Amino acid sequence: ENHTMLNDDENLDITSLDYEINDLDEVVQIFQSREDIREALQKGVDLRSYAEEIELKMNSIEAESIRDYVDSSSRLIDLHNQIKACDGVLTQMAALLDGFQDDLGQVSEEISYLSDESTIMKIQLLNREALELKLGDLLEDVIITPEDIKNICIEDVSEAYVHYLTTLNRHGQFIEASGGHVKGIEDLQPILEKLRKKAVSKAREFLLYRIFSLRKPQTNVQIIQQTVLVKYSYLTHFLYRHAMEFAEEVMNVYVDTVSKIFFGYFRAYTTNLLKLQLEVGTKDDLLGSQDVVQKGVKKKAGVFALGGRNAKDRTAVLYEMDMPSVIPHIAFENKELFSYEYLFRSMNHLLLDTVSAEVLFDQQFFADMEQSELFNGIFDKIIAMFNENLEQYLVTSFDAIGILLMIGINYQNSLAMKRRRIPLLDSYFLKTRNSLWNRYKQVLALNTESIRTRIVGINSKTVTTDFRTHYVTRRYSEFVVSARSLQSNSAFQSFPDDLESINQDFNVLRITIAEFLRKLGETFTDHRHRVVFLINNYDQILLVMEERGITSEDVTAFRVLLQTEIKKFVEEELLQYFGDLLKFVHKNTGASLGPEMQGM
Repeated sequence: ENHTMLNDDENLDITSLDYEINDLDEVVQIFQSREDIREALQKGVDLRSYAEEIELKMNSIEAESIRDYVDSSSRLIDLHNQIKACDGVLTQMAALLDGFQDDLGQVSEEISYLSDESTIMKIQLLNREALELKLGDLLEDVIITPEDIKNICIEDVSEAYVHYLTTLNRHGQFIEASGGHVKGIEDLQPILEKLRKKAVSKAREFLLYRIFSLRKPQTNVQIIQQTVLVKYSYLTHFLYRHAMEFAEEVMNVYVDTVSKIFFGYFRAYTTNLLKLQLEVGTKDDLLGSQDVVQKGVKKKAGVFALGGRNAKDRTAVLYEMDMPSVIPHIAFENKELFSYEYLFRSMNHLLLDTVSAEVLFDQQFFADMEQSELFNGIFDKIIAMFNENLEQYLVTSFDAIGILLMIGINYQNSLAMKRRRIPLLDSYFLKTRNSLWNRYKQVLALNTESIRTRIVGINSKTVTTDFRTHYVTRRYSEFVVSARSLQSNSAFQSFPDDLESINQDFNVLRITIAEFLRKLGETFTDHRHRVVFLINNYDQILLVMEERGITSEDVTAFRVLLQTEIKKFVEEELLQYFGDLLKFVHKNTGASLGPEMQGM
């Protein structure tokens, strides 16, 4: 800094310089830029003396600097030596680092080499593991251990034995799949065949023993099926694969055993159940039958009506489809009797539950067998018995309402089996439906024929004095309302062709009953009583139909007949008091008189 100031002062010595006048401004600007010079000028200091003073200071400072340098020379030498030593250390470090760098390069190459080797070894390991796995599976499929032989030949058949058979079957499947390409298999085949024969023999004996045990009295077949037999389903599969003749033998013995057991159950059940039958409709319970109280028949109205008041509603059976079947001995103790449709529901409910449980079991236990063949072998006799019982009932039954209810029950049963996805009873439902529809049409025709017979019996000697509602009319109105109500059910709407045929039969019955009432009305000696008789009967029919909401052609037809008779009755009443006036009105208006008025 002192040296810098000295130089600056020398620059300021204008006496030693030859300045031009043009440069004087520049020098003045330099002086003004120096704060110390500006202050000296402001104070009036002599610049020459000031310069000399500064020069003396500079010399003094220079001398002090030289002394400081001389005093610090030893330290500078030490510093120089230390720097040289550091340079040597750094040189060594540089050499060491160069060697370390070379080593790192070699390590990097080794790491790369080891990485490649590791990848190769990993691939080799995976290949060996895969090979070991395949060899393990191969050995498991090929090697038959002494323990396996002992388990198959000596151990009793149990749930564990099923596992032994699966192992044996796996050996056989492997040998079949290998096709002789694996060495040593030829040595295994004789051993495997002997074990297979032994296993087949033991499985056959075990299954036959279990099936024969079902024949013991008081044995619950379904419980044995679900708790015991189903656990050994694999045995039948094993027999099916390796000894078809034994599998068929087991199936045939099972079918023979279970079919006899089930047939005995159902025969005893239906026999006891039919003892609870309440006779409802006989040949004397047709629409045109005489109204005679017979012993054993409390209310004939029950044949034609669905119930009501004190009688049980017969349609309730359609809403009790999921109720348990009637237990005969309990019902007998309670002194209960049932119309046939209730017995029909109970028998079929038991049949559906038994079939469902048996089919589910057969699909597990005899999975490889033809299910329809199994079903037919077990249930053919039972279904034939059901069909025979139904036919025997229908031949002597004249209960059209009960038959309609059974049609509804049969339809709901068919829907239930469809929901369970068991179509094996479809042919039974179809046969039952056809039998019921045919008998229903026959009973409907017999009712119509009974009315015709009554019409034929009406002659000139027949005299009627009671103009109240005839019992045939009450029967007809109750019967039509009951039948029409049931026919509106979905069970009947699903068969439009049959329903159309039945509607035609009802039209014939309506025409026949109207003819019967007309003929019966002609037997009144009093003409007014005849009209009143027809009005009362037509009105009774319409009243019952309208109360039950019936909207068929019957309502329209009888309403027309009623209006006609009411018009005649009004004319009769007016004629009694205003006969001449009415004749005059009709004569002058050109209106025709009724036959009653023309006869006056």
